[in-house]
Amino acid sequence: MSKFFFKERGNKFYRTLDYYIGIPLVFIIGFFRIKRKNIVNNIKSIGLLKTAGIGDTVLLSAIIRDIKYNFPDIKIVLFTGGNNYDAAKIIIDNKTIIEKISFLNLIKSIKVLKKYQFDYFIDFDPWPRINALLSFFSNSRIKIGFKTKKQFRHYIYDVVIEHKNDIHEIENYRNLVRFFIKNFKFIPEIKVDINKKFNYAIVHMYAGGINSYLKELDESQYINLIKNILSFFDKVYLTGSKDDQEKVERIKKILNNKKVVSVAGKADLKGVMKLIAISKVVISVNTGIMHIAAAIGTPLIALHGPTNPKRWGPLSNKAVIIKSNLKCSPCLNLGFEYGCSKNNCMKSISINEIVKRVKELI
Repeated sequence: MSKFFFKERGNKFYRTLDYYIGIPLVFIIGFFRIKRKNIVNNIKSIGLLKTAGIGDTVLLSAIIRDIKYNFPDIKIVLFTGGNNYDAAKIIIDNKTIIEKISFLNLIKSIKVLKKYQFDYFIDFDPWPRINALLSFFSNSRIKIGFKTKKQFRHYIYDVVIEHKNDIHEIENYRNLVRFFIKNFKFIPEIKVDINKKFNYAIVHMYAGGINSYLKELDESQYINLIKNILSFFDKVYLTGSKDDQEKVERIKKILNNKKVVSVAGKADLKGVMKLIAISKVVISVNTGIMHIAAAIGTPLIALHGPTNPKRWGPLSNKAVIIKSNLKCSPCLNLGFEYGCSKNNCMKSISINEIVKRVKELI
């Protein structure tokens, strides 16, 4: 089977099945299922479901800390997908049990879910219907999830929380647990042990997910940007996934400068996190690395075109937001409902503005 079918995130075939088969199944099961509304007072165990998104997992780490702060002896099991499992193992504290499940092997995933019993089972994903079905199969007293506009996925849950498009996503996450946690203390924080900082910059050019190119600058913009900041730094590191490696290497070759180093597809997430921690500044599009840099506390320039920084921006007082000036921007809420098929909003971002902000940060 091709790589296309194995890749869960951004898989159009999976999304089609999730929509046309998932919605009827969720509705039918929800129609016949008896909803339970009783609140559990003595909470001993909670199951959390977050099956994609490294950045989303970073945000969720703060919610987990708040739960543990309010319930020190609680047992938490986080169920992830293949996309965010490795990140969760690094970002989430080691007292949280982390289990990986797969949409491509639902029978095995259901068996993993049924290993545990929970007082509450909370689904933090706002649109996949498959998550609602997985929630149904969990051994939990109360199932909690989002009611998201036009996604038709909420019928299974005992407690339904409206997913809002006018607040930051971490506030949506907080709303899911607000009925048993009243005050929230934490924002995402990642601690990396380092001895000193270096005069390095990191440029993270590519995003993940559906039609991710619409959240990215053009290659010519990246080349222009890197040329204009090279004199400020001893090294400029280009980060990315294995899928990005060929594009990143091409840019590195065009620049033809020993100060430009590509680690795309070469460094694992731990290595990239350490590199972020020792660097002076990170320039990133809206993606998981942006949230990681914010949580580590490295000065950050976050580039936003179709993404709204009020919905998806970095939670850091060391972050500078640069966004498109087009009237149609931003257009994203859930991550796939782009308003056009061209990255005009990203093209409108001024490279001179980015360079100016870099100078101010360093």
